[in-house]
Amino acid sequence: MVDDGVIDHGVAESGEVLRAIAAAGVRLVFAGNTEPGDDRRARLRTAGLADLFAVVLQSGQLGVAKPGLIFYRLVVAAAGCPPDRVLCVGRDMARDVVGPLVHGMRPVLLRPDGLGPGELLPYGTGLIRCVGELPAFLG
Repeated sequence: MVDDGVIDHGVAESGEVLRAIAAAGVRLVFAGNTEPGDDRRARLRTAGLADLFAVVLQSGQLGVAKPGLIFYRLVVAAAGCPPDRVLCVGRDMARDVVGPLVHGMRPVLLRPDGLGPGELLPYGTGLIRCVGELPAFLG
């Protein structure tokens, strides 16, 4: 599962890394909290990344959002594999780390500047500073 944080973090680098991951046979799912009527597929097309994602899940269209249980169940269903094989990548501690951990997924926090003051990285969570570090968590 990938959210806006990965796309926003340097489109050129993100695109190159995501293309390599998809070429390796990994099923990519975009999953983000959006406002009703907001469609991130346009941003993905503009960035040249739309073709990489097997499924695009947007809370504004689904009526459920992260960190809700149903949203994560939809992510797992879209991924087509058991939760412990789903790698969730995003910038938000509650939505992209704690929520996925609670639901048995493997989170990776994307933070160019590392953790904020007082933040602790939960056990089992990866921390990357750039999208280029993501492939290390796939093997």
